[in-house]
Amino acid sequence: NKALQKATGDWICFLGADDFFWAPTVLASMVRELIQAAPGVQLVHGQVMLLSAAGEPLYPIGQTWPDVGKQLRKMMCVPHPGAMHRQNFFDRYGVFDETFRIAGDYEMLLRGFSDDGTQAVFIPDLVTVGMRHGGLSSNPASSLAAMQEMRKAQRKYSDSWPDRDWIWGMTRIYVRLLMWKLVGDAAGKRVLDLARR
Repeated sequence: NKALQKATGDWICFLGADDFFWAPTVLASMVRELIQAAPGVQLVHGQVMLLSAAGEPLYPIGQTWPDVGKQLRKMMCVPHPGAMHRQNFFDRYGVFDETFRIAGDYEMLLRGFSDDGTQAVFIPDLVTVGMRHGGLSSNPASSLAAMQEMRKAQRKYSDSWPDRDWIWGMTRIYVRLLMWKLVGDAAGKRVLDLARR
């Protein structure tokens, strides 16, 4: 939110502390799409390359907007690092809700994309960012807190019952919590990287 107060461009991109643009040409590729974006388009995104804790590429995440738009109410499925937000999105829908410590991006996207007039564009075959696993999202306790915040955001925007995808996600987190207790943090991360491969 502090950065949003200082941003002066038409489009805004968020990168995590250890995220990085996947190639030197990413921004040039994005600009071509941003110039062509219709006025109603508030978000332009590609894929994010998920990296192991050791920095090895595992697989890209991100899919076409019609698929993402259908899933967004059920789960955070927008690869947010490297996504471009039109600056007036924040004028229209507000800034990040700071009561969401982990899932603030999800809550903000739900807030904006519950409006039928808001549009997004997916750029196929463009990996925008490398994102290392092994940080907050790989820690089962943090993942549990993130899922609880996602549920809080879903309730805020009228989903009264948890979806089966959310329940499956919670089940996986509890399995990971048990595994972390049995084998420890370092071995747990190695097993998780192996499962992702």
